[in-house]
Amino acid sequence: MFALRFTLLLTVLLSFLPYANPYQVKPNEGEFFNSILGAEKFKVGESLSSCTGNIEVAEFEFDGQSVLLVDTPGFDDTNLADTEVLGRIVEYFNTQYKQQVKFAGLLYLRDIDEAKMKSPDIKNLEMFRALCGTEGLENVVLVTTKWNAMAGQIELAERREQELKSGFFRPLIQLSATYARDYGTSASAREVLRQVMRKEKAFFIPIQRQMVDEGKRLDQTDAGRILQKQLLEAEANHAEALKDLKAALKDEHSELMKDREERHRLERTHKQMLEDLEHRTQAKLDQAAADHRVEVERLRDQLRGYDDDTDPFF
Repeated sequence: MFALRFTLLLTVLLSFLPYANPYQVKPNEGEFFNSILGAEKFKVGESLSSCTGNIEVAEFEFDGQSVLLVDTPGFDDTNLADTEVLGRIVEYFNTQYKQQVKFAGLLYLRDIDEAKMKSPDIKNLEMFRALCGTEGLENVVLVTTKWNAMAGQIELAERREQELKSGFFRPLIQLSATYARDYGTSASAREVLRQVMRKEKAFFIPIQRQMVDEGKRLDQTDAGRILQKQLLEAEANHAEALKDLKAALKDEHSELMKDREERHRLERTHKQMLEDLEHRTQAKLDQAAADHRVEVERLRDQLRGYDDDTDPFF
């Protein structure tokens, strides 16, 4: 299991930063922002269950500014449906929008020690992009984390990095998103934060305007439509998997029935063979008994003839 988690960052300039980590099960969940804070403020997952069901907030001073980190529940949460997760995130977004809080930047984190992007990771990145909007990609920083965990495999990590930058990250980078590495230290995490805070243009994300200004329902927004598409795809995949399972069970049942019929046929054949063997054996015994009687009678006749031919006075 894994989950995409968004974390928001607000400064005194009323800007904030979403953060997304696609792996909920890792013990390092939340460690990036704890590294920035220099303290254990955010929950760190230590099991397969999602640890953040509600929004968490931590405020601290950074480079002379007051910064507020806000951590939200993630997609593919073990306790919340994706629609409820998106609803909670959007509710927070819209509250900030009504107070004219703008985004300073958006951060997407991806562990470099993960071998490849799986289907749920791709869907989460798609949702992240929908929430950012095209305008917001200029303020996005794509960060690969856990470089410290790959210290003995730098070449492998660099190959994965290149695959991301030329593959899944490429469309975002082409639209002005930037890229950074995090080496698992407080200094490294804070340097990423500085890169975000150097963004000069603050902005609102599309879903805020769509819901607050245009009065759209969540399912009518860009992000809502993406989520609906993903849910429909998941439903279709589930239906297809169920269909395949039923077909497999049917085939297995057919095979079992064939095996049963074959077993019964073998049992009948075996029984018939035993009966035939018994009949043949009995026939041979009967024939042997009859031959024995004939032989005994022949010997008796010979003995009687011998007695008749013998001179009693010789």
